[in-house]
Amino acid sequence: MTSPSTSNPDTERASIAYVFVCRADIDPPLLVAHVPELVASCNAPAPSCKSPPVHLITLPKLAEVALAEAVGLRRVSIVALDSATPSLATVSSLLADIQPPSAAWLTGPAPQHAASHIPTHIKQLRTTAPRDMRAAKQARIEGRRAAKERNKLKAQSKTNNRNKETNKETRVKAVRKVKVKAKPSKNRVKVVSESSTAGAQDFLPA
Repeated sequence: MTSPSTSNPDTERASIAYVFVCRADIDPPLLVAHVPELVASCNAPAPSCKSPPVHLITLPKLAEVALAEAVGLRRVSIVALDSATPSLATVSSLLADIQPPSAAWLTGPAPQHAASHIPTHIKQLRTTAPRDMRAAKQARIEGRRAAKERNKLKAQSKTNNRNKETNKETRVKAVRKVKVKAKPSKNRVKVVSESSTAGAQDFLPA
């Protein structure tokens, strides 16, 4: 809201005194997240400027509806009051305890404490970049080659171990088969001997 005198282009525009934001009614709040930074930067002018600071006021929930009905618009999220607003003294008395936002990094030093900048002096610089890029590249290539050789040797050792285990199992199976075949041969020899003895007894005289 501005005073009627600001409509004349020849007159100087009045400075903003208060900014009211309906933050609780705005979804998402990111839409007004930049307002505090803008107000703080506005409160850090040049030392020669003597304009009063801008106060930022956050309104409670459902304040947007009340402001929209009072102004006659569908939605009102932010309202700014300048120093020429009628009855501004009444609003100022109600908001006297609220401090205006400020940006310390934008406020220049006082004239009595002004000091010159100390030039940067770098003694040491720590970096991970190698001194010799060509040697580092060759070392990476040799490292990859050695890793491939190690992987190849590991694969060969695994294959040899598997072959040894397979050969051992084969030998064990062969020994078991030989033992199984040897048992029936003894029985046959025993049977033949018994039959031969019986035949010999048949030929003996009574």
